[in-house]
Amino acid sequence: MIWTASGEQLELERFPYPGTREHRAWDASDELLFENPAFLAWSTRGATGMENSAGDGAGVGQNAGDAAGLRNILMFDDDHGSLALAAAGFLAGVRIWLVSDSLLTHRAVIHNDPGDGRGEQIVPVPLPEAFSPSHNAASDPAYSIESVEFHAVIMKLPKSAAMFEIYCDLVRLRAPGRPLWIGGMSKRWSPAVRSLEESFFIMGTAEKFRRRGRWVYHPEAGHNAEHNAGHNSEKTAEQNNRPATREYRFNSRLYSQSAGIYSSSAADAGSVLLLSAILSHYQAPLRGQPGTRKTAEAGRAAAL
Repeated sequence: MIWTASGEQLELERFPYPGTREHRAWDASDELLFENPAFLAWSTRGATGMENSAGDGAGVGQNAGDAAGLRNILMFDDDHGSLALAAAGFLAGVRIWLVSDSLLTHRAVIHNDPGDGRGEQIVPVPLPEAFSPSHNAASDPAYSIESVEFHAVIMKLPKSAAMFEIYCDLVRLRAPGRPLWIGGMSKRWSPAVRSLEESFFIMGTAEKFRRRGRWVYHPEAGHNAEHNAGHNSEKTAEQNNRPATREYRFNSRLYSQSAGIYSSSAADAGSVLLLSAILSHYQAPLRGQPGTRKTAEAGRAAAL
């Protein structure tokens, strides 16, 4: 399907493709970002070399931490890569660091990349790597999130308030004091999310809901001092207990992605059941017996 964002057409598909059903790879809140006055004003300031809104006197296009002089945008939870690809085409001289806990999100960027170079402007960041870079920094320091000075943050609301809290932690860690846009459809704006937003950041400018979506603009991703007190110490141990990962390639670079499991040493019950069923289906019954109990038990033992 064709999405027209700021006068530019982009052909997008949901990934994985849902067969014969027609589903858009974007929602109304994606469209509303490119109509947001604060976002349009920020993009214009960047194009004309004016100072960034953090007020540090550095030109938006003059990033001391980036030899190429690109504006670095930290983006969260873009389900099908539509927002990242549209922003890469709409904004001149940007590099978008796309943080997600989903491998499918990063694969969707590859799937929908029109091949005009904008895909090379998007750097996938698996969620654990965003907190404590390891493999990326060792293989290619230029793509280590720790060495980046971010100029803005765009956050699509995730499905859970718990994940939203993790993203807020990352904003405080990686892009304090930078312009921040938080947006999504009305069903994502739960009371828990609104409470977390108020506790993490100085209150910003909220749009009215249009087409059941909206964005909130925070000129500076300032901290709420009351929430910050003692919060970092509580999160440190949890962040260091990183789950098991597997590596994959994206645009000729090697990344690692965490599995959706609760433990670094064992699969959850649902995964065990699925593996048992797969092994039972594809392996021949033991000693000619019609049952698959022993095969299933072997699958459970292998998974644990």
